[in-house]
Amino acid sequence: MQFNPEIKNFGQMLDQVNIQTYETSRNYLTGSVTYLSPYISHGFETMPNIVTQLKRKHGLTPQHKLYAELGWREYYYHVWGHLGDDILQDIRPPLQDVNYQDTMPEDVLQMNTGLAPIDLAISELYENGYLHNHARMWLASYLIHFRKIHWRTCADWMYGYLLDGDLASNHLSWQWVASTFSNKPYLFNAENVAKFAPPEWHCSGSLLDQSYDALEVIARSNQTFKKNSLKPLSKQEIPLLQSRPSDALSKKYSVMTDLKQFEMTKSNQLRLIHPWHLKAKSDEKFQLGIIHLTFHEKFPWSEKRWDFVLNRMSQLCDVIVLGDLEEILLPFFSKRSTMRIDVQNTFNPEYAILLDELTKTNDTVIHPIERFLADPETFCPSFTKFWQIVTKKEKFPQP
Repeated sequence: MQFNPEIKNFGQMLDQVNIQTYETSRNYLTGSVTYLSPYISHGFETMPNIVTQLKRKHGLTPQHKLYAELGWREYYYHVWGHLGDDILQDIRPPLQDVNYQDTMPEDVLQMNTGLAPIDLAISELYENGYLHNHARMWLASYLIHFRKIHWRTCADWMYGYLLDGDLASNHLSWQWVASTFSNKPYLFNAENVAKFAPPEWHCSGSLLDQSYDALEVIARSNQTFKKNSLKPLSKQEIPLLQSRPSDALSKKYSVMTDLKQFEMTKSNQLRLIHPWHLKAKSDEKFQLGIIHLTFHEKFPWSEKRWDFVLNRMSQLCDVIVLGDLEEILLPFFSKRSTMRIDVQNTFNPEYAILLDELTKTNDTVIHPIERFLADPETFCPSFTKFWQIVTKKEKFPQP
């Protein structure tokens, strides 16, 4: 099974999941993973429904590793719900006396570090908008601990290319590697790569071919690796990150930049569809897709990711509007105060503020984010604590 962003039927993705091979091979780059994350991140289906369908189709139980891995996503949202935008800064103190840079090195961006697991990982990220979790961890560890790039700089960069980019899962995972959301830095070496990756990824004889003790000394110092090669791995073009979709994509999906010619639905009821809740609805309520550029100016996306989101949004929505939506939507709806609006909640910055402002002008129902695990009321500083609490309360969703 390979990741295919052209698959339109999410049920088809669920049909192809193999829980047993996931259990035994998920850590290998050629192993059996689900490739569900882009569809989960962008809300093609709710987490409770996904878990229920996996139970029906494949017999998923809380004892399976996949269940716990889905639990990690729930945990990251638990943290996001409690800390809000503070997940975008150090949660715990960074390694002492280490000076981190705030710019991405050119040799990294150009896939020219001379280290196969790094250059190949970046190449796959650019080409597919997806990267195996183990490769993400290697890349994160290399950039933070061996090149001394601040985790936030790296996390923002990777987020823009990932089709499954999710601020909680992505940024908190980078913090886990950095040790600002864990007890120690995550490190890897050439032996680890040789165990879990195909031969072309191997890096024996490189600077990564050292013991973990030696690598930890480097991580806790200001020593950095020098790049091994002056010759790029490939001539692959570096995709740009864009704060708005290209003119070609906007035209392809008929994206509007204002609502001057917007025809109000006769039913006077409207559903707002944003990039993190792209779930199909069975009713005939008018659906307006929204792209709030004040968010994307802070977190730009690749063209591939814009296309992935707008393609799905165009299938669901009658109209898609793009811009500073506080200047577009709020005045528009304030003049139509009888309009009833419903929308799925989101913690994403700027979008969350926009939804809150809408409640002040209209009869707006903001539906809570649906979770398949009961969310602890008190903040859990670790997944272990979170898991202990939720497994005591857990009742598997029933068909």
